[in-house]
Amino acid sequence: MSTILYGDEKFLKIYENLSIARNGQQYAHVFGYPEGWNQPGGMDQYYKGFVDNLRVANIRAYNTRYEDGDELEISLLDFSRGVMPYSSDIHLYQALQSIRYNIDREDVNNCAEILDNLIDDVAYSIISKLPEYEEANVW
Repeated sequence: MSTILYGDEKFLKIYENLSIARNGQQYAHVFGYPEGWNQPGGMDQYYKGFVDNLRVANIRAYNTRYEDGDELEISLLDFSRGVMPYSSDIHLYQALQSIRYNIDREDVNNCAEILDNLIDDVAYSIISKLPEYEEANVW
């Protein structure tokens, strides 16, 4: 299995998607409704920390897999860089899935569990918008 080292832009796009979804509150339940979640910008610090942890896990997984003596240094993301979010939930889902695959067993501050829950939530969001799902009458 290979490990892809993703660039900062992928992580910044994920952050942007999390931040704009229903004014940043759509995914609060994935994070356990932390203190201040319902305030304007209340989830921002949690999203930034989560995305930073994903990036660190990706770098650690890469360093572990390719121990050639030149470990990549870990620095914080520059969230002030302006990037556009992914254009759809499907693109966000694919980005999250690719990171999940690449971080393998690396877990930084429980980011792997949060990532799994977020992937499930985004998948449900995609499925629930399908006409077949909306028209299904299985009750």
